Amino acid sequence: MSDGFRKVYTDGACSSNGMSGAQAGYGVYWGPDHPLNVSAPVSGRATNNSGEIQAATRAMQQARDNGIDKLEIVTDSKFLIDSATKWMPAWKQNDWRRASGEPVKNESDFRELDRAQRNLEVKWKHVPSHQGVHELFIYCVIIFVRMEFIELIHINKLDGVILKYPHQDNVDGTVCITGHHLILSSRKEGVHELWLLHKNIDCIEKKENKPISGVTQGGSLFLKCKDLRIFQLDIATTNELNQMAQTLENLSGLQDPGLFYPFFYRHMHPIVENGYTLYSIEGEFTKVLATEEWRVSRVNQNYSVCPSYGKAVVVPKCVDDDTLAAAATFRQGGRFPVLSYRHNNGAVLMRAGQPLYGPKHRRCRPDEAILNAVVAAGTKGIIYDLRSSNSISQQQNKGGGTESNSNYSQWKIYNRSMDEVDNQQPLLDSYAKLIDACNDREISSDKWISRLESCGWPESVRNSLHTACIVAQHIHQKAEPVLVHGTRGEDATLLVCSLVQIILNPDCRTIRGLQALIEREWNAAGHPWYSRQRVGPYGASSARAAPTFLLLLDCIRQFLEQFPCSFEFRQSFLITLFEHSYASQFGTFMCDNEQERETRGVYSQTTSLWSWLNQPDELPKYINPLYDPTPNVIWPSVAPMSFVIWEELYLRWLVKQNTEEREEQYGNIRAREQQLRAHAQQLRRELFDIAAQYYGPKADDKYTKQKYSAIHNINLLMADHASTSMCTQDDIQRLAFIYNEL
Repeated sequence: MSDGFRKVYTDGACSSNGMSGAQAGYGVYWGPDHPLNVSAPVSGRATNNSGEIQAATRAMQQARDNGIDKLEIVTDSKFLIDSATKWMPAWKQNDWRRASGEPVKNESDFRELDRAQRNLEVKWKHVPSHQGVHELFIYCVIIFVRMEFIELIHINKLDGVILKYPHQDNVDGTVCITGHHLILSSRKEGVHELWLLHKNIDCIEKKENKPISGVTQGGSLFLKCKDLRIFQLDIATTNELNQMAQTLENLSGLQDPGLFYPFFYRHMHPIVENGYTLYSIEGEFTKVLATEEWRVSRVNQNYSVCPSYGKAVVVPKCVDDDTLAAAATFRQGGRFPVLSYRHNNGAVLMRAGQPLYGPKHRRCRPDEAILNAVVAAGTKGIIYDLRSSNSISQQQNKGGGTESNSNYSQWKIYNRSMDEVDNQQPLLDSYAKLIDACNDREISSDKWISRLESCGWPESVRNSLHTACIVAQHIHQKAEPVLVHGTRGEDATLLVCSLVQIILNPDCRTIRGLQALIEREWNAAGHPWYSRQRVGPYGASSARAAPTFLLLLDCIRQFLEQFPCSFEFRQSFLITLFEHSYASQFGTFMCDNEQERETRGVYSQTTSLWSWLNQPDELPKYINPLYDPTPNVIWPSVAPMSFVIWEELYLRWLVKQNTEEREEQYGNIRAREQQLRAHAQQLRRELFDIAAQYYGPKADDKYTKQKYSAIHNINLLMADHASTSMCTQDDIQRLAFIYNEL
C-alpha cells in the first residue's frame, strides 16, 4: 500500500476475439492466498475489452464492499485506462454516445464501471502486456477451483504447452485447469487466450512421441470439441501428458448436472428480461384460447400424469382432466394428445406418444374422445405415424403400435418413416460421418461429394423437410386436423411439428418467435437435452445421444438459403443456438425435461440464454439485414439439388468464412433500393401535383381532361410497378400508349 492506495491487479482475456464462439474471462488479484482473489467468465459480449472492463469493475465492487476507498488498479489495458480517465466523462454527457453520435461499444460494461467507481478514489497504473500481470492472472485462475473438483484435477497448471490450431500460429503458453475451463495464456502481446469449457470436449486422443534411445518423452493431446474445433496441445513430458489427459477426461465426463457450469456462472449485468418467465403457455396460445374451443389444463401440475410434459398443456375445452389422465395411460410415457399449433383457418396440429395398442389390440375411449373432439362433423382428421411399417410391427410386439382404423374411424392413418431420427443412433452415426467427410481434405472433389451424400445426413434433412411440407399441406390447403407421433413422441415428432410451424407461421421466423417455438416444442414438450447433447460427432456412442436439435437448425438453414428475406435472424443466430445446446454458461438447455429443471433449481439458480441474447447490445448482431416480413406460407424445395451443405457451421474452422460481410453488402444494396423507391414515389407525387395544377379535372376543354387522365394512369401504373417490383411487356406497351396520348 502506497499513499493510502490499496493495489490490485486486474486482467481480461478472450479466445477467438471478435469471432463466433469467442469465450472471455477476467481475473482480480489482491495478493497471495487473499480471500478476494477471483477469476470468472465475462458476462455479455465475449471480447478482450469486456474482460478488462469487468475485471476493473469487479475490483472496485470488492473494494467498496470491504471498506476500501482508495484503490490503485494495475492493468495492461491502455484502452481501459483511457476510457476511464479520458473518454467516459464525455460519453456520459452525450448520453453514452461518441462524438460522432454512434453508441458507445460496451456501453453496459462502462455503465457498470461508472457505478462501481462512485465514492472511490481510483489511481490507474499501466504495465506492458502481461508483465507483472501474467503470473498473477494465471495464479488467480488456478486458485478458483471449487472443492467439488479437487479430486478430479491431477494437474492444474502447466507451463511450456504449445497450442496448435488450423490456420493459426502456434501458441506457447501456460495451461490452467479450473473446475469448468481449460485456459491457455501466452506471455506474448497480441496473442489471444484460449478458454474452453470442459463440457465442450467431445473426445480426447493421446499420442505419445516416438521413443528416443528407448525413452518416450511427452506427446500431444488432441481435443475434439462438440462445436467441431480440434485443438492440439504439445506437452513436454510423458507424466504431465498423462496427468493432463486424465484430468480433462474426468472434468469433461462429469455426470452430475449440479456440477455443470450454469450453476456457477453469475451474470454481471442486470437482467432486463428473465428468459425463464418470458414465454408462458397462456401468452403463446392467446388467440387459440380466445376461440372458446380450447383450454389450458393443469392436470400435470405435479408431473404425475406425464413426467416429460410441462405443468400446463392446451387441450380441447370439451375434454375434462379425468379423460386426459385416462388417455395418458394409453400413450407411451403418458404423452397424451395435446395441441401444438392452430392455423389461421382453424385446422390444428397435435402431437402425442405412440398408442399402447399391443398384441392384444387395446382400446382407450378417452384417447379417442380427445382426438374426435377436434374433428368437425362429416370430415376426417389425419394421423401421421413417423415410423416404417416394420418399426411399427416391432413396437406392437413390445406393447406399442399405431392407431387402428376401426377405433379411430374419424381419422385417416398414414405412416411416413423417419426411423433414423426417432431411433437416435442412426442419426448420430450419419452426423459423425458428415463431420468426418468435412474434415477430410485429402480426397478429390468427386469423392468428397460422394461421401457427403452417402453419410445419410442430407437425406435426413430432405426427409424432415418433405414430411413437414406434407403435414403442412393437410393443414393449410385442406384445413384438416393432423396428429403426429413416433414412438415416444419426442425427436421426430418435435422436429416435424416445429418445421410445420416455420412453414405456416411467420412469427416463428423471427428471433423471439423461434425462441418461443423452442420453449413450446422442445423445452415444455420434454426434449431430453442432457441425454441427446451429451455426445457430439467425435465422442463414444451413447444409447440416447442424437443431434436432433442440430437437424432442426440445419433444416432452418435450408429455409434461409431458399428464403433469405423471410427470416429476421441470420444464420449466426442458429450457430449460437447450436453451440449453447452442447456447452453453455446458461441453463436453457439443461436436463431432460421441465420437472428435472425445476427439481434441480435451474430456473432459480441459473441464467436463461434468452436473457443474454435479448440484451439491447447483443440482439442487433443477429438481425438479418435482408429481412422483409411477409405473412405468406413458405414452401421449401426438397429436391436433392436444393440441399446445401452448411459450410458456415460444418466447415467454419477449416475454411475462412465471409458470410456476414456478404449479408452486410446485400443489406446495403437493399437499403439503396428502398431509398430509390422512396425517391420514385416522391417524384410520382410531384408529377401528379403538377398535373392537378395545370391539367386539373375542372378544366373546360376535353383535350386537357384527357392529358390529366393520362398522367393519372401513368402514376397508377408506376405505383403498381413499384409495389410488385415487376414490369411486363404489356406494361411497357401501356406506358407507350399513354405517352402517345400526351
